[in-house]
This record gives sequence, structure tokens and C-alpha cells, in this order.
Amino acid sequence: MHLSNFRPVKRVFDCLRILQGVRREVPAHLLMVGDGPDRAPAENLARELGIEEHVTFLGKQGHVERSSRWRTSCCSQRAGVFRPGGAGGHGLRRPARRHPRGGVPELITDGVDGFLEAPGDVAAHTARVVSLLTDDALRARMSGAARHTAETRFCTGLIIPQYESYYEEVCGRWTAAV
Repeated sequence: MHLSNFRPVKRVFDCLRILQGVRREVPAHLLMVGDGPDRAPAENLARELGIEEHVTFLGKQGHVERSSRWRTSCCSQRAGVFRPGGAGGHGLRRPARRHPRGGVPELITDGVDGFLEAPGDVAAHTARVVSLLTDDALRARMSGAARHTAETRFCTGLIIPQYESYYEEVCGRWTAAV
């Protein structure tokens, strides 16, 4: 699964090329969730690569976890690998496969709750996805770790108070300066 706003920085085309490589070794289907300027070109590339029947473009979803179209297409619990787009996002309790840029190393512990690979290295990403889709024990271990990371490091009960504290600190500095 890939979730993004389909811009060049989100590397949507790499996801399709990765699927093409993965399908040479294991049956797989890719859910593309989101919309943006690269969606139509991505749909064209899927046709060109001969994988269009193995890709579902779900379009923009308001609340992915609550969407009925999402649940009928592929329940998030069945998603073997999650690829949040670009430099943001986390694996939504699925092992994530990402590149080590931006804030990603803060989100994913390589080899524990996801994998970090160089951007554009389709072969390396393909190998990681194949390993997750073919090794049930690895996928289960990493899924459990990803869930633990999401629940203990990125839950709203933890994150929102940190934002509030930071805003209060910044506003306090601004008020003192005025």
C-alpha cells in the first residue's frame, strides 16, 4: 500500500516499479491511496508496465482507517507492507519500507519496525518487500513492533501534549518579547 498526495517527492512511480519487481517473485497487489498531479501518469505507467490489474487506485480518502471503500478493497490488517509517501508518515502499524531522509529515521528503526533504503533504489526496496511478503515470521515480528511504536511513541495522548507545550513555550517567548 502507498498513501500520499501523489507528487514527485512521494516517488509514486517507484512504487509501481517495485510492484513490477515483486510480482516476478510473489503474487502481490498494490493499493494506491490518495490523489494529486502524479495520479494520471501513475495510472499510465501501471498500464505500460503491464501491472494495471494488480494496482487499485482508491483516490483521496478522508479517513483511511474508517473508509468503507478501503475496508472492501483490502482491510488494513491484510496490508503486508505500508509505504507512506515522501518524507512524512508512519507505517500505521504495518512494517514500513522507506528511504532514510527527512524525519523518517526518527519514525522507523531500521530492521525493527520497518526498513530504510536509499530513495530511487528500486532493487533494494523490491527485495525488502519480497522478504516481508514471503517471511511470515519477519512480517509478524515487524508488524508487532510497528504497532508498538505507533502506540507508544506516536499516540495522540503523547503527541498532542508535546505540541501544546511547545506552542505555550513559543507564545510565552513571543509575549515576553512584545
